[in-house]
Amino acid sequence: MKAILGNKKKSDPIDAETIANLLRSNFFTIAYPYPKEMRATRDLLRRRHRLVRIRAEGYTHIHLICHQEGFADITSQAVKDKATLRELISRFSDLSLKKTIATDLDIIDMLDPYIK
Repeated sequence: MKAILGNKKKSDPIDAETIANLLRSNFFTIAYPYPKEMRATRDLLRRRHRLVRIRAEGYTHIHLICHQEGFADITSQAVKDKATLRELISRFSDLSLKKTIATDLDIIDMLDPYIK
């Protein structure tokens, strides 16, 4: 489908010709019907992937706030360190930022067991 999207001119006859050429040259990928017994596992992995992305957004948000507040010494690896992460809240003076980071941390802590 990337070959079709790359065309400068778009119309149904041009798209049909491009697909026909892809089929002729065996560059058109054949659909894969996932085995029925593995579909539940696939769906579970999709859900886990979504939870991992949400957790990563939380880490990124905390790291972004640290940079906005001028804490250049805090790296992304330091944000992911569970031992010192809660201590990070004490470095902020603004109550709303403390609550925002605490909320992100609570979400991260809640997602960890589900991801495992």
